[in-house]
Amino acid sequence: MKDYKKMAQEMRLGIGALRKDAPETMRGFSQFMGNALKPGALDQKTKELITFSIAVAVRCDGCLAAHARNLNELGASREEVLEAVMVAASMGGGPAVITSVEAMAAFDQFSNTT
Repeated sequence: MKDYKKMAQEMRLGIGALRKDAPETMRGFSQFMGNALKPGALDQKTKELITFSIAVAVRCDGCLAAHARNLNELGASREEVLEAVMVAASMGGGPAVITSVEAMAAFDQFSNTT
């Protein structure tokens, strides 16, 4: 399995470099993401479950790392994450099932329960 904790750290460094190289663009992107993920009709954990599911569907390892970390920080249970991942797999077919294995590994690496 991949080291998702290390991947999350590397993504933070890479995004930091992008912020330095393209400050206006990244500021706009960060503002957009912040607004999209802030609590509203849906709470923040639900929105993170959605982003994690999308990461499964599009098979984005860096996204899995970042959102697995966020879900653990928000107190998501393994059962909640598994249900969200299975919904993504149902929509994404075989490739999403394979990514679901990686998604659960990512979540488990950030979790204190495994």
